[in-house]
Amino acid sequence: ALTTGQTSPASPHGFVSKSTPSGNLDEPIFPLALAIAAGVTFAARAYAGDMPKLTDLIVKASEHKGLSVVEILQPCVTFNKVCTHQYYQDNTYQLGFGYDSKNKEKAILKATEWGPKKIPLGIFYKSDRPSYESQIPQISKGPLINQSVERTDLDTLFKKYT
Repeated sequence: ALTTGQTSPASPHGFVSKSTPSGNLDEPIFPLALAIAAGVTFAARAYAGDMPKLTDLIVKASEHKGLSVVEILQPCVTFNKVCTHQYYQDNTYQLGFGYDSKNKEKAILKATEWGPKKIPLGIFYKSDRPSYESQIPQISKGPLINQSVERTDLDTLFKKYT
């Protein structure tokens, strides 16, 4: 959500904008690769111009038990005259049925793939390991508000320490 054509951490090296008239000096980061390396259990990328696939990925991410990240490619029609809707339509592809979304190392490499005819979309990584909250006994059965509270007399405990 930058304004007036500023670069972002994902802007390509050399990208010319109002804030970098001589070109961006930084190398871009790959947010999806960073998220996978940080431990998310569901990582996906979609293009905003393909609403059915974007909707499907958001639903899958929401239903996933664990931390989900969906990177959404959405062109800036005002300031970015390179990465336009046409650019994304011409240069993206869906990860195929043969792609193994359980392989974390390959997912990180795939998430850094970027360039003409080389921008993958789809589910990069999915791990079905137990979620954080499912491993905490106090909340594994559901929210605490839905569990009965057993009242105990604390006088015996307090007398022990007086």
